[in-house]
Amino acid sequence: MAEREVKVGLASFRRADAPSDTEVFGFGLLGQTVDVHGDDLERFDRLNGPSAAPTVPLPTVAPVNELTRPEPPRSGRGSGVEAWVAYAESLDLIVPEDPSRDEVIALVDDSK
Repeated sequence: MAEREVKVGLASFRRADAPSDTEVFGFGLLGQTVDVHGDDLERFDRLNGPSAAPTVPLPTVAPVNELTRPEPPRSGRGSGVEAWVAYAESLDLIVPEDPSRDEVIALVDDSK
């Protein structure tokens, strides 16, 4: 037995309370919910369309922290302590006061 919604103007179906060895049919009007016999579900869905849209699982996506910046260079231009502190904070790391650049880089490396 399964409940189905009639989505066509008029639908005939084998009633759920009908014994399996009889052909007791019912009629349903548009919008009505009817109890369809399990043996008649395939025919009912084929002629009427399934009542519920099939569910499609959503893909699993890893969360992305939009505040995370690309890692600063380790030497040369843009590799200063300010850049590394900003990067470490974007990773939600707690940076001590007045750290050296090497201390912040070590903190970031240890968090990976």
